[in-house]
Amino acid sequence: MHESTALPHIRRLLHELPEFEPEPRLWLDITATHRSRQRRRRQVLVGSGLALVASLVALVVLPPRGLSPASELDLWQARSQALEHQWQTLASLRGDARLRAQLRLIDGELQSAYDRGAGADELAPLWKQRSDALLDLINRGSDATALTRL
Repeated sequence: MHESTALPHIRRLLHELPEFEPEPRLWLDITATHRSRQRRRRQVLVGSGLALVASLVALVVLPPRGLSPASELDLWQARSQALEHQWQTLASLRGDARLRAQLRLIDGELQSAYDRGAGADELAPLWKQRSDALLDLINRGSDATALTRL
């Protein structure tokens, strides 16, 4: 059948179908099945999210071992950048002034080391210090309250 002639034919067939009221129990079963599927879907999403967060935390928190100075430098630099991004996204975070000053001092040391052409063996510990300072800012800032001078 051609599409233009099929539509009236389908309409006629649909109108010929018997009408009936489904049992009230059927709607309860449909609702229960729907909620069960939503709950399973939510559990899978939460589980996947937790697994992703756990792997990112392990990557950020666990120090690298047995690496060459250059690859260790890359890892500490990436960790520092990830922590800085996390720190900046925490809108309510004001941070401890002492820790922020320590971070600026480490940044100055890093810039000085880059300016004089320091190698990975000198840069990696500075990036590690910077990561540790950022982690302190994140940890203290998330539960710290700001001091108010009266």
